[in-house]
Amino acid sequence: MLLIGFVWIFIGLAALVLAKPLAPGRWEDTGPAAMMAACTVGYLSGSLAVLATEGPNGYGPPAIAGTMLGIVASVVGGAVGFGAYVADARRQARA
Repeated sequence: MLLIGFVWIFIGLAALVLAKPLAPGRWEDTGPAAMMAACTVGYLSGSLAVLATEGPNGYGPPAIAGTMLGIVASVVGGAVGFGAYVADARRQARA
């Protein structure tokens, strides 16, 4: 899970960098919010993927297959969370 946790940090940093050109508004408003959305959805999707494969008593380190699935699910979830935030920020800017 430690390796999967580092992926969430990289997802958050990527969201901080990409928030300025993609999300309207000041970076001080959009950057941290984009990071929070991407990291939260990345965390939830990665954790639920590992929970689904390892079972409820998989509190120890997941197997290699569970780690790879958790990383992929975290990246995909982070991208979905970031995309949802950008779409919402653009919708609110037009209103």
